[in-house]
Amino acid sequence: MRMSVAKACICVALSGLGWMGTSQAAESSQEMHMVMKNMCENMDGMPMTMDANVDFVKMMIPHHQSAIDMAQAYLKEGTDPQIIDMAKMIIEAQKKEIEELTAWLKANPKGTPDHAGKASEEMDMVMKSMCENMDGTHMSMDADVDFVKMMIPHHQSALDMAQAYLKEGADPQIIDMAKMIIEAQRKEIEELTVWLENNSEGTPDQQL
Repeated sequence: MRMSVAKACICVALSGLGWMGTSQAAESSQEMHMVMKNMCENMDGMPMTMDANVDFVKMMIPHHQSAIDMAQAYLKEGTDPQIIDMAKMIIEAQKKEIEELTAWLKANPKGTPDHAGKASEEMDMVMKSMCENMDGTHMSMDADVDFVKMMIPHHQSALDMAQAYLKEGADPQIIDMAKMIIEAQRKEIEELTVWLENNSEGTPDQQL
């Protein structure tokens, strides 16, 4: 079957990067890979204010957006009812949090210098570690399995960033949100891990 220009570009962009398991990857798996790759590239070298409150918010906005984008890509080909429901919940919950975080950042663009410390550096290291660990991940090209395999470390990095933030965070609104992120994403990680243990092989999606 003849590829469209868009699909051909995706394949070219992924080739040689260690993110592509086969030249005939399922379209949604390719798109999820591209979301993660773009997030890592965009966040690499992000300037840090060294204010834990501002830096946590600035990092969590694109991190949440990548989860939304992956969930939306997954829903194009996902078939498992449990994972479809979770993807929809991720989209709804993280869109709401992005709105709240964006509003907070608009009101607090520069931060407060006396909140500076090691938390910002630790959050930055969490993101770098996630991107390094996910590079070269073997993909099944089954949208359900690949979404879960990518969302577990993605959620874990959000949880780790929130825990790092709480060591120095001082803003009550963001502290509450960080605690909610930890609770919600820990629960989802547990559910996703159980699902993956029972569905580790996957069923390859329609090929390009």
